[in-house]
Amino acid sequence: MKKFTFVLMSVLIALGSYAQNAMSFKNVLTTKASVSAVHTVQSKAVIWSDDFSTPANWVIDHQAGTTGDWVIGTNGPSGNYAIPAITSTSGGNFALFDSDLICSGNQIANLTTANPINLTGHTAVMLQFEQMYRRYHDSTFVFVSTDGTNWTKFSVNATYTNNQTSSNPNVVSVNITSAITANPSNVKIRFQFYSPSSMGSNAGCGYAWMIDDVKIIDALTNDVEIVKTFADVIGTSYYKIIPLSQATTCDVSAIVANNGSAAQTNVTLHAEDATNGINGTASFATLASGAQDTLTYTVTLDNVTPKTYGIKMSVTQNETDEVPLNNVGDSIYFVTDPSLYLRTNSLTSYLTSYSFGTQAPAVTDMEFGANYAFMNNDQVDSIIVLIYGANGTGTVTGKLYNVDLTTGDRTVVAQTNPYTPTGIPEFAKIALTTPYQITTASLLTATVQLNLNIAAHDTIKIGADGSFMGDASQAGAAYLKVNNAWGWYYVTNTCPIVGVITHHNTNANSLFASKNVVLYPNPVSETLYVVNEKAVNVEIYNLNGQLVAKYNNQNVINVANLAQGTYMVKVVTNNNVTTQKINIVR
Repeated sequence: MKKFTFVLMSVLIALGSYAQNAMSFKNVLTTKASVSAVHTVQSKAVIWSDDFSTPANWVIDHQAGTTGDWVIGTNGPSGNYAIPAITSTSGGNFALFDSDLICSGNQIANLTTANPINLTGHTAVMLQFEQMYRRYHDSTFVFVSTDGTNWTKFSVNATYTNNQTSSNPNVVSVNITSAITANPSNVKIRFQFYSPSSMGSNAGCGYAWMIDDVKIIDALTNDVEIVKTFADVIGTSYYKIIPLSQATTCDVSAIVANNGSAAQTNVTLHAEDATNGINGTASFATLASGAQDTLTYTVTLDNVTPKTYGIKMSVTQNETDEVPLNNVGDSIYFVTDPSLYLRTNSLTSYLTSYSFGTQAPAVTDMEFGANYAFMNNDQVDSIIVLIYGANGTGTVTGKLYNVDLTTGDRTVVAQTNPYTPTGIPEFAKIALTTPYQITTASLLTATVQLNLNIAAHDTIKIGADGSFMGDASQAGAAYLKVNNAWGWYYVTNTCPIVGVITHHNTNANSLFASKNVVLYPNPVSETLYVVNEKAVNVEIYNLNGQLVAKYNNQNVINVANLAQGTYMVKVVTNNNVTTQKINIVR
């Protein structure tokens, strides 16, 4: 499956003394509308602009030895994996590099202003443009020159991971002040799509990069922004649901950028969760113009009472910020549970034995799962998996592996009996034949093995988060047969919804302690799934008892049009009526 490749497992690099939290990787949890290393800002005066209505204003070429050029027009991408055309403010013409359509395996393409731009008298400037972009083994750059020969390079979209897509359009800005000081009357701008063969076998056949409404503007004086928010639950990695037995701390972080022309002082990150009494700060004494850095605040978790954490991130400084709206970052949400350990609660896709085409042809015994760090002693009783659907007579077998932190080798330490899916969306809790005791800090891998009759085209669909906001190389695990050899891989950006049930307080109202109706995920932002029951009738009420939404014969519920807050959900099945509370978050 092109664009959805898998890469050799890299989570097991030298972790050192794991018990001392040596595995301190920072994993992206949520992103703002602009997820790249450049930032959306309010503009002052527009010094120069171009909307590609006159294609002759631009010079198109590509580096010698490579193939593929930009195109200026109104047609969007048209390759096998085309992304939508940019919906820019001006409409009409835009610039497109359609890497997927060209798919030459060796691409370095330039789009350069034909005429010099006079920036005399402007001491601090930003290049601003609208884009639509999806990354796949490529890089994107802006170059600035004042003599047409020497160029200063600025990375764009540097924080995107493979298969990550921008908003449409995504307004981004680059502070180019440092590049124009030599001769501001003779400035040229270049956009470059970079995916040469030297980047590997997957290079030169990405998606697309579209540009429109390019401007050079005077920079603001005082403007700090939260570019990204992060979370390291229990100090090791990103998990959405953690058992109380492992609830210790969570490091919440934000990348903060100074978009203004002046240094900002006492730049302070505020982490707040009023429901759980969290109110802490971390700060820089000074953040220079154009600089960005990470601020982190450590939250102590309650290891007695299950809770839903919603930590709001914001930033302030001593100066008066000219764009206060971008001082607020996306909130961080995760849940503590009496017994459940899950990497993600976002169902966006599924994985089967047929997910990888010729790269890993369908065979029986493929495994999909996730890695779980245990800092405290515990006992694992069951494997839990979201089974989206099943055809045929296949079964799944849960497996639990211990990972050697020195060699990366996995050893099976427990497993389940084969389990036959019901064929409907369900959370299957499959008991280990012998519970596994954890007596030292450990990294475990929980998987489900797909036992299928491939000749009969049997299929089992394992739920997955196809837009996983953590680091998939840390979180996901897949045991696949590639080139006739079995090996461990992770699936790019994707984490299978496979977790474990611990022994700790297993009867204390765990989210998935029984086969009853489950509303998932909770908290939810857009799509709510009703699992463990077939098509049901759903009524949603606000806390005043007013009916706000109703759905008939559905398991998939869209709540995107409901305001953030707490609701009661009434689920009517053929067997019973149940009412559960959900939280809608944005």
